[in-house]
Amino acid sequence: MAVFSAQDSSRAANRRTDNPGDSQSRQSGHRHQSVLPRSNPPPSVARSVASIRREQRRISQHSDRTAARGSRKSAGFGARWNRACTRPLSVRLRGLRGGRAEMTKRVLVLGAQVPFARGGAENLNAGLVQAIAAHVPGVQVDLVQLPFKHYPEERLITEMMTWRLLDVSEVDGNRVDLVIATKFPTYAVRHPNKLLWLVHQYRQAYDLAGTIYDRPELTELEVAARRKLHELDTRFMGECVRRFAISETVSERLRRFNDLLSAPLWPPSLMQDRIHPGPYSDRVIYFGRLDRSKRASLALEAAALLPAAQVTIYGAGTDEADLRNRIGQLGLSDRCRLGGYLTDDALIAELSRARAVFYGPYDEDYGYATIEAFLAEKPVITCSDSGEPARIVDRTGGGWVVEPQPSAIAAAIEQVYLASDTDLAVRGRAGAAFARQLSWRHVVDELVVPYL
Repeated sequence: MAVFSAQDSSRAANRRTDNPGDSQSRQSGHRHQSVLPRSNPPPSVARSVASIRREQRRISQHSDRTAARGSRKSAGFGARWNRACTRPLSVRLRGLRGGRAEMTKRVLVLGAQVPFARGGAENLNAGLVQAIAAHVPGVQVDLVQLPFKHYPEERLITEMMTWRLLDVSEVDGNRVDLVIATKFPTYAVRHPNKLLWLVHQYRQAYDLAGTIYDRPELTELEVAARRKLHELDTRFMGECVRRFAISETVSERLRRFNDLLSAPLWPPSLMQDRIHPGPYSDRVIYFGRLDRSKRASLALEAAALLPAAQVTIYGAGTDEADLRNRIGQLGLSDRCRLGGYLTDDALIAELSRARAVFYGPYDEDYGYATIEAFLAEKPVITCSDSGEPARIVDRTGGGWVVEPQPSAIAAAIEQVYLASDTDLAVRGRAGAAFARQLSWRHVVDELVVPYL
């Protein structure tokens, strides 16, 4: 079975989604405020300067013409080139002179967090900040977060405008060279060198609209707010000099709903180097946030169809009380339980001795649980409508992709118990081959280095 290469797929997606002029913009996109030497340049440099000025005038005229025609794509192309060509002359001469100024670059990672809640997006932001600091010399990096409140729904526009009004172009008189927006609504921020690594949008306005995970009724004002949100999302994400997404699932949503292209770039787990394989016990586990869209209850419904299946659900969230009640209702108290929230060390230990992992959320953006299970060489049972986990399990052969029905999940759990440890290891290692390719160094090389 072919191994799914994260690096190869990311590079291929980058090639597919390059806009005209992107590579030129990256090569000439710095705006260092250096002081031009007073001495006259040699004739060869003077000729180059004249050539640069002619090119600047030509591109500026081209940008004006395309803007007048109202072509957003062409105008964006011209604007990027115009910005690149209007850098300080001393910077444009640097390569010709053979000199290189050592300057500190400043990067901000932007996050929106619900207070007192921490999940995959928060882990991603922390990992990215740590990775930039570790792998990009001469860079200062920090995380900027604002509290996020999603109700009442018309407030979403206010949340976007709060980010829009922020000035992150400089700090204490020092220019910020790059900002990296992540999830809604951080990409509303203004900055000439804004990148997007999209975690997700406000999904109730997109793929979750009209599903059981959306509100049953909306007011006219809320409907209007969602319509405006679509418009602003497309505009603000369209401003980014380059767009990445944390998965193919998120990238496909962005294309489908906003007609914007992006390159998938999978993040590794923060525990990438700590998770390790171990013996296969008799217990199937779920771990993650406990809410309705994660569908941990499907594992309990499936266990009820098998006389000896043992299931433990780890995590915390709004669905916890319902899950506890369901265990009692199904008569599973002797072999199924809630294990509560786990620290990283405890999770690593439980993963190492699990038999398999069930992770069947609805249309998941990414799902660290799949990656972390694979790092422990444990096969994963997921559902056909689970989004990125289903894509990854299917491509790697690292488990089972089944319909989101208790009977189908029970059949997969039964196979887990019938399989030998050797057979389970074959599936787990197939997934591990993908998971171990993911690295923060690769993320930084793709996402950060070309744009500084």
